Amino acid sequence: MPYALCLGLALVVQTSPSDPVILIQPYLQPGHEAALRTEDSKTLRWYTDLKPAAFAVRFGEEGATPRIALPERSRIQWPGFDAFQYTASLEDLPLNAVIRYRVVQEPRGPSTNVLTVREGSFATRRSPDRAVRFFVAGDLADGKPTSRRIADQIARVKPEFGLLTGDIVYSNGTLTEYLDHFWPVYNQPASTGPQYGAPLMKSVVFYPVVGNHDLSGFDFHRYPDGMAAFLFFDVPRNGPRFLPQHFLAADAATWKIHVEKSVLRGFPPIQGPTGRLADFRESVGTMFPGLCNYSFENGPLHALCLDMSGYVNVDDPTLNDWIRADLLSSSAPWKLVFFHQPGFNQSKSHWAEQRARRLAPLFESCGVAMVFSGHVHNYQRSHPLRFKPSQIQTNGEVPGTFQLDNRFDGRRRTRADGVIYIVSGGAGASLYDKDFTGHPKAWKRGASEPENYMARFVSDRHTFSLLDVGPDRLTLRQIDDRGAEVDHLEVTRGASP
Repeated sequence: MPYALCLGLALVVQTSPSDPVILIQPYLQPGHEAALRTEDSKTLRWYTDLKPAAFAVRFGEEGATPRIALPERSRIQWPGFDAFQYTASLEDLPLNAVIRYRVVQEPRGPSTNVLTVREGSFATRRSPDRAVRFFVAGDLADGKPTSRRIADQIARVKPEFGLLTGDIVYSNGTLTEYLDHFWPVYNQPASTGPQYGAPLMKSVVFYPVVGNHDLSGFDFHRYPDGMAAFLFFDVPRNGPRFLPQHFLAADAATWKIHVEKSVLRGFPPIQGPTGRLADFRESVGTMFPGLCNYSFENGPLHALCLDMSGYVNVDDPTLNDWIRADLLSSSAPWKLVFFHQPGFNQSKSHWAEQRARRLAPLFESCGVAMVFSGHVHNYQRSHPLRFKPSQIQTNGEVPGTFQLDNRFDGRRRTRADGVIYIVSGGAGASLYDKDFTGHPKAWKRGASEPENYMARFVSDRHTFSLLDVGPDRLTLRQIDDRGAEVDHLEVTRGASP
């Protein structure tokens, strides 16, 4: 849908010509606190044109006296998008609660009318003894009807939050693509239903990881409005500092010096006109590179979100030390890891991009139960496995030794000996290897790899993952864009029998 039409989708109706136009409706984001404490926080963010107004957020539990949060306002200047950004922090929220909110525009002059911008409700984070429900979906918004059907199905199962396994919009992560393909589907659809999408983000927090298409707009000469994920998402800032604080330079040569002095090697230099670089730095703050690596907890879950792009040195000691410390510092019974490019994948596409396999022994030693990825546009689930890498070849393959738990079936035998690797990259983009469903002989790729380390492979339909995670049991269901369940398994804690 073109941006010009997007603006007409029943966004806030102006009561007078002096009222601002809401460009992006208020949407929920996580607070900056990663650890699970006795209280929670959330933020609400929205964008308007450059007509200033006084906004407030009234929020609280049902029946309680509403509290008021006043938003901070800043000006965002991106190509084709000159706007005010409003961010309101909702603090001191009780765990295990449902919070209702109303974003209002205060009256002007003698008028006593308060204009409601948006109202909704959301679940706060759960305490460790409570189960939590969330979805996992990757390779999402490319403007096709399947994205809208997936969004509608996600809304029907009522998750409390979601993990996006990268490639959030297609094809270059630009602000224009967000306005055309993302916000009209997941935040402010023209209506609700499979033809439109669902206003998920008014009540569901999205935690993203970055994929190759999210980062492909690093050259502002070629994509002036690229790298928009770092503007729109706001996650806990607890990742390692891979880049220096002054992470943007006026020219590529200076940027190269900065990168060479930092831990992170090989990140492509962000290039562009001096003014565009300055606007990007001012707009996104520490979300670049903070969005690339972070973690958070909710209920009995510890979630670790990583950047697994080609420039990342997965053997870097600082990265490994941070991953180890992050995972071992958590007492959560379920530790799950999320990144875009899978190490274990039996599709034809991206099979040789196996650098993530180098981290398999680290995940095993730190008690990780599942690893989720996207990048490959279908659904795959491995048997529980342990992997010992032997060497890295120049073509990107990482050969090694597999140990499979073939007794685990997720129904009668639910204790897994090893890590379960899941590709959940079929939430909207064109599918890969559609004829692989039900034909396991076609899955085998490398001559030295097991015949069948994937237990389930669904490539003929678009799907997302739904997880219910309790203190002692994890249930995963894979659901397609018509609401049918295409996979189901349960995992219980404890050693394999």
